[in-house]
Amino acid sequence: MDQAAKIIATGQADLVGMVRAHLADPFLVKKAQAGDVDDIRECVNANQGCLSRLFKGRAITCTVNPASGREAEWGHGTLEDASAPRKIVVVGAGPAGLKAAEVAAQRGHQVVVFEREDEIGGNVRYAARLPRRLRWSLVAKRFDHSLRAAGVDVRLGVEATPDLVLSEAPDAVVVATGSTFDTDGFSSALGFRPGIPGLETTIVLTPIEAITDIERCGDRVVIVDESEEYTGLGLAEMLAEAGKKVEIVSRHLAVGANLVTTADLGHIYPRVTGLGVTITAQHIVADISGGEAVVANMWGAGEHRTELDSIVLNMSRSPRRELFDGLRDRFDGELHRIGDCLSPRHVDEAVYEGEKLGRAL
Repeated sequence: MDQAAKIIATGQADLVGMVRAHLADPFLVKKAQAGDVDDIRECVNANQGCLSRLFKGRAITCTVNPASGREAEWGHGTLEDASAPRKIVVVGAGPAGLKAAEVAAQRGHQVVVFEREDEIGGNVRYAARLPRRLRWSLVAKRFDHSLRAAGVDVRLGVEATPDLVLSEAPDAVVVATGSTFDTDGFSSALGFRPGIPGLETTIVLTPIEAITDIERCGDRVVIVDESEEYTGLGLAEMLAEAGKKVEIVSRHLAVGANLVTTADLGHIYPRVTGLGVTITAQHIVADISGGEAVVANMWGAGEHRTELDSIVLNMSRSPRRELFDGLRDRFDGELHRIGDCLSPRHVDEAVYEGEKLGRAL
């Protein structure tokens, strides 16, 4: 906004267009004019809800604003006050839980949020630590402002148990406890094996562990990436910038293939290859032994060995559903499960489900 205002003020242009910014918040100009800058929902520049969907022939929406493209149903003026305000407990302050809490509170419900970490944001906090991805931190920043404005009671550093949740005497409980990365090395494309042979002979890390403790990775790192998204390449860039020797291995046709639709691929590939990262697509880690990984072609066209001190598995994720299961037989009110706790997916689906449930409570 500041840059756009300066362009207009200096006479460089009569009109400044901001497409993605208005998808994220169609009222950003009015908010800026009113001095309510903290209330602006800023674009995170991920291109997931807009450009990527356009390439796939789907309707354009927005990762941080699911009302975009759904204005008839969720647009300005459609949010109705709750007919009977109730007490809602939300467990998990990731994108799904935060959105559900925000919308429910704006409708007049009394909302309490439990979060086991010391800050809100869930996994987007770690995404924001990858090179050139700092704008993901805006998600938590905006929610912090909106939840305070809506009067949501956010309790950080609290591990919610069934007893704790029930002690709040809620009318409805929303479990948004997210997911965890699997570390057994199992791949759905290789159902004949339970995991990567020899995995126990090396240090095995999740992407979050690698991001938060780079030195634990050692000097030589193999990343197994089955996501086709930004995380694997972003982590490779982060480790290479720290002086690590990195090879990223994917069974897919291309590493980070989905980044074609977000327009990231043409930017990150030159950066990581320039840092010396080895990109190996259509391969799997067939075995690990003696400080080496055997990297084999998916189609039987040979293999090579790569020295490693650790392996980072950006593969499958499993829902953290222990709290949900613990409440099912003890809680008589409404019990909901959203976001990665329901099924691990993208931020877009998490925010969408939070909006949808917040309106239905």
